[in-house]
Amino acid sequence: MSSHFSALKDFKALQAALGTEAEKWEGHGACLMAMVLHACDISAQARPRSLAIGWAERVHMEFFAQGDREALLQLPISPLCDRTTTDVTSSQIGFIEFIVAPIWQAISVLIPDLSDEVTTNLQENLRFWKSDAAKKFFGKGFLSRPAAASPQTL
Repeated sequence: MSSHFSALKDFKALQAALGTEAEKWEGHGACLMAMVLHACDISAQARPRSLAIGWAERVHMEFFAQGDREALLQLPISPLCDRTTTDVTSSQIGFIEFIVAPIWQAISVLIPDLSDEVTTNLQENLRFWKSDAAKKFFGKGFLSRPAAASPQTL
């Protein structure tokens, strides 16, 4: 993720120079494949809602475990890693709007068959994360609650 914005900027510049015709991308396949691989790596929110929610939970469990360890070691807690202050819904909204959607928009210009499904999933997941139900379920401390409730039913 450390080079996400610069890689996306470079990809968009190459896209502007080469256009959308496949033959013009000959010799640049590695760049396209690297961008597709990165997009796939961060694609959870471009998947159907049940998968997107599950991955958001897993990612935040990992983030919070890191923050717990940092606190134990008396280190500054990294962004999004403090389970007492992180707003999961806001982090997912920002992740979709500023990270995932822009990369998929750039790729879908070259691979339009992806556009409809990915765009629909991103829009539906963004609506979900902005909903009161998501905010209620994923409020602070949601990972310390019993697993009896399920966000899939929201």
